Amino acid sequence: MTEDPVRALSNRKKKRGIVKASLTRISNRLDVLEHSTDLSSEEPRRLTTRLESLVAEFKVHHYAVIDLIDDEAELEAQQTILDEHDDFVAALTSRLENLATIFLSRNSSEPKKALKRLKNLERGLKAVQDGTSALPTGEDGICLLQQYTEQLTEIKAESTDIRRSLLTFEVEDDSELGLLLNHIERNIFDLSLAIKKLLRAHDPPSISSRPDPSGVKLPKLDVPTFDGNILNWKTFGNNLMYPCILELTLQTLRSLPIYAMPSRMGVLRHR
Repeated sequence: MTEDPVRALSNRKKKRGIVKASLTRISNRLDVLEHSTDLSSEEPRRLTTRLESLVAEFKVHHYAVIDLIDDEAELEAQQTILDEHDDFVAALTSRLENLATIFLSRNSSEPKKALKRLKNLERGLKAVQDGTSALPTGEDGICLLQQYTEQLTEIKAESTDIRRSLLTFEVEDDSELGLLLNHIERNIFDLSLAIKKLLRAHDPPSISSRPDPSGVKLPKLDVPTFDGNILNWKTFGNNLMYPCILELTLQTLRSLPIYAMPSRMGVLRHR
């Protein structure tokens, strides 16, 4: 079924109007960005891509409108609409180019600042590395290692912030800044690992490795196994518990003063 020409013309004009409204929103967004101090390089690029898409879409709908019109006066009116659209798009394109230039001029010094920050981090890492190679022994060494761990945490946070800023400026990994940052991040990892090893070496022995202050040595037992026969359970229990009870009882008796009496009596008789 063929669409009614009048309705088809109305639909095309409606779609073209939607595109014009989108172009107006781009213009309004540029008004905001042109007065903003926090400008990202992604925003002008995104708006430029959007503008190109809308321009192509506008032309499709506009030429479809032209195909449905036979009246000369109406065709001249449509030509005026196209001319105004082209002027509007040219103005938007120029504003986007200016915005990109403003971004570059505002941030041209940022890579230099990033390089200076990286050099400071490099010096900080060198100081930590030198310190860990000449540690004092004992508690002082542990305290210094803990201090170096805190410094490395701060250095790592600073390097993360620098990497985030370099991504904004689209700095490549094989550039001077990218290579230096990668080198610093590797050094942070290596130093963190070295400090952990040193802390482990300087730590006092754990409780499990210290000698038992009581001096009690428990007997070494050959633990019997239960054969699963319920009739043998009592015998199994006695075999399991008797050696422990006997040994502990003997240790208790040996600690009583009576064990010292024969030797003392022998001394008295000798005298």
